Amino acid sequence: MPKFNINIKATNLEMTDELRDFTEEKVSSIEKFMSLKDDDEVIVDVEIMKDYGEHHKKGKIYRAEINLQYGSKICRVDKREYDIHSAIDEVVKEMKREVKRMRERKNDLFRKGASDLKKLLKFGKK
Repeated sequence: MPKFNINIKATNLEMTDELRDFTEEKVSSIEKFMSLKDDDEVIVDVEIMKDYGEHHKKGKIYRAEINLQYGSKICRVDKREYDIHSAIDEVVKEMKREVKRMRERKNDLFRKGASDLKKLLKFGKK
C-alpha cells in the first residue's frame, strides 16, 4: 500500500478540527490522480495562512500552499483567495493539474521511446 503522508501547518490562523478535516479530505483526493506503486511514499506539506500587514487590509488575504514530494520530483503550488476554503479548493485543483501533467509527460516519453524502438526494428524491411 502506498504511503500518502499529509502534514498540515497553519500560520496566523487557528486550526480547527473542521478546517483540518476539510483540508485533509481535499488534499487526499490528489492521490487518485497519481500512479503509485505499493512501495511508493508521497509527502504532502500543506500550509494555510492569513496574511497580515498594511497592504492586506482588503483583498486576497488567505493563502494556501501545497508542496508534494514524490520520489525525486517536487511540485509546489500556492494560491491566494478571499476565503480560506476557496484558497484550499483552488490550490488542490491546481495541484491535480500538475500531477496529471507529470503523469502524461511520463506516458508520452514512454510512447515516444516505444515508437523509436519500433522504427529501429523495422529498419531494412519493406
